[in-house]
Amino acid sequence: MPCRKSVYPTTSPSMYLNFMPLVAAQQKALLDHLFSNYRKELRPVKYESSGPTNVSIQFYFKQIQKIHESDQILTLYCWLEQYWKDEFLTWDPNQFNGLKELHVPVDMIWKPDLLV
Repeated sequence: MPCRKSVYPTTSPSMYLNFMPLVAAQQKALLDHLFSNYRKELRPVKYESSGPTNVSIQFYFKQIQKIHESDQILTLYCWLEQYWKDEFLTWDPNQFNGLKELHVPVDMIWKPDLLV
């Protein structure tokens, strides 16, 4: 009967470092694929018939920092999250060795105009 060996992931830093160049190469390939013709100035729809871009907003109120009653100014500490679908930032993970997510700087993507 043949002997079977199993390989399990490790949390050893040296093992993790061996995979970093491979992951970085996959991320670079995906980044190049997604942003080769991407225009952050344009609304992220492939066809105008797609309709409006729906943006969901979550507002997290943390604290009141200052109140200037005479000037009627209220300064808040809060967190604002926005969610929308960008039709140009989708890919088949099978074409990029199973890579399912990619973190990019916010200044690289389209953002909705928002006035609070």
